[in-house]
Amino acid sequence: MINASPVFLFFLNFSFGGDTLMDTITSVKEYMDLDLFLVTVVMCDSVDQVDLLHRPTLYPQSVMKMRTNALLRQLGVKRYMVNGQSHTIERFLKHMDDIQKRGSVQSRQVIKEFLDRNFYPPGEDVVEENISKELQEQTLHLVNVTNTRLKELLCALHKRWEMLYKRTVQKGYMSTLIPLPHPFVVPGGRFREMYYWDSWFVLEGLIASGLKEPSLNMLKNFIYLIEEYEFIPNGTRKYYLNRSQPPFFCLMLESMLKFKDKEIDDLVLGKGLDMAMRELKYFEREKQKTFLFGEEKKEMFFYLVHSDYPRIESFREDLNTYREARHFYKEYTAATLQDRIFSSLKSAAESGIDFSSRWFEDGMNMHTINTINKVPVDLNTLICRNMQIIAMLLRMRSDPRAQEYMQKADALKDLINTVLWNAEKGCWNDYNTSTQRYVSDRFYPSNLYPLFFGIEPPNSSAYGVILLNKHEIFGYVSGVPSSGDVSDKKTGQQWDFPNVWAPHNYLFQQYFENVLKEPQMAFHIAKCFFKSVLINYEEKKCFYEKYTASNNGDHGGGGEYKTQDGFGWTNGATICFIKEYGDRLMDTFDHKASYQSIQSRLEEKILQDMKSKKFEPTGDNKLPNIKEHEKEALLAPATS
Repeated sequence: MINASPVFLFFLNFSFGGDTLMDTITSVKEYMDLDLFLVTVVMCDSVDQVDLLHRPTLYPQSVMKMRTNALLRQLGVKRYMVNGQSHTIERFLKHMDDIQKRGSVQSRQVIKEFLDRNFYPPGEDVVEENISKELQEQTLHLVNVTNTRLKELLCALHKRWEMLYKRTVQKGYMSTLIPLPHPFVVPGGRFREMYYWDSWFVLEGLIASGLKEPSLNMLKNFIYLIEEYEFIPNGTRKYYLNRSQPPFFCLMLESMLKFKDKEIDDLVLGKGLDMAMRELKYFEREKQKTFLFGEEKKEMFFYLVHSDYPRIESFREDLNTYREARHFYKEYTAATLQDRIFSSLKSAAESGIDFSSRWFEDGMNMHTINTINKVPVDLNTLICRNMQIIAMLLRMRSDPRAQEYMQKADALKDLINTVLWNAEKGCWNDYNTSTQRYVSDRFYPSNLYPLFFGIEPPNSSAYGVILLNKHEIFGYVSGVPSSGDVSDKKTGQQWDFPNVWAPHNYLFQQYFENVLKEPQMAFHIAKCFFKSVLINYEEKKCFYEKYTASNNGDHGGGGEYKTQDGFGWTNGATICFIKEYGDRLMDTFDHKASYQSIQSRLEEKILQDMKSKKFEPTGDNKLPNIKEHEKEALLAPATS
């Protein structure tokens, strides 16, 4: 039986009531044997850390501790003693070096045999849940598809729900898994649990597929998590209880209303809305910081996890990052650097953008990571939208608190357009509070989040923002890349150029289709991304988590692990595109001609905005692609 009680003990290690949550290495001991983990990752570098963490124990905690003690004695390794504040990174690294010295071919074999004798294989506490009946009922849901190749692709995408729809089972005694009361969709590959922000894009695909029951189960699970922990963790593993992810729960509530179903509406307006308000309180309490903007103090939301140890699931990688930082930042004390590196690594993981030049001080190297001091455009925009959705739902149930939440949303929107609007660049940018400068050296999709969620640029035009970023948005055959291409700053990170991800492309397509009402631009985004999905499926029968910007036939790469097949949000976004455009997605498409046509449309709209004084170019925002004589004619004083 899964022992769930350590989760609650772990959570009690956090302090509430005004103090920021502190994720300490002490907490690890509540859900796993730290010393067994350490000797395995140090002595057995071929063992996948994630697989190790996904193995339930065959025996109760007391038996496992006794057996692990015997193993440590056999290896000649002492336990790492952690008492309150006694943990320091230098003492920890010394302990790790001691373990390394005792490693050998024989010790590696002993550890691997120990694991096989005392643990189930990875992932045996998550099994597939039958979804075939509902899928069969929805086979003809997308009636606008007649093309044979497109039908085959759609059937394969629907079939993937069978592979990705899971439930937790009682297996063994101790597990890092957080058991969920209802079945759920996983991303796929090495990701065997439910993830937070992935799930909104998954949910959009489930809804487009007409799959009510799986959609409802997903929502119920997220409600359960907020009830249990006050927030939704990064994923449903106990080592993720130190952080959340981009808060898409309110958008899930809004999306579920598409079913127009009384059971769902009652849940959304009842417990769902209550949990949305509870999650917002968590973010207000734990993820806000006060900082100086010029001479004024401002308070906004940050991806913010304070920690004194590496991510357990990426332990080796984080220790290497710290070691590199120690050589680079020689003026820092070990304690200061320990807090900055491990806190910033986990805060970047909380952003879902792990990792990207966006978080690096030099725009290139991981060891310069400084997430905790950057005010993120996407997070603040999402929370502003959450406040608006909460207000809308409160109005639907005639709750007078609706006005309070709209006022909060308006105040945050003003801060977004005051602090995060970079007038010199004509766009929103993350703001670095330690340097008091914008993160503006390259394009990031997060810079345009305010547009996605209905925030207009101050004294400017949405078309102006889009035109300035036209190459990154429309210029690549596979869709919008995860960052701009800066030739002398290639990072190799998975959330940097040239990788293209489903969530960004879905957000852009939805914006152009439903907010800006520019269907040509929306189709361009959908077609580019769809083509990569189609080609890779037909050639390799895979649905990848990421693709490559300049080549439809390549999947993405970089980062800490191999590109995964599955894949939840790729499947969800692609199904939505198929539902929206149907057979049109299979038509011949001239990317270059479409791009040029869109550029002309943007310039036409900009000239109109300039003529009506809705837009005035400033700073770097000079719109060089519009002919100078056209701009001069429009801006010249009218004559009688």
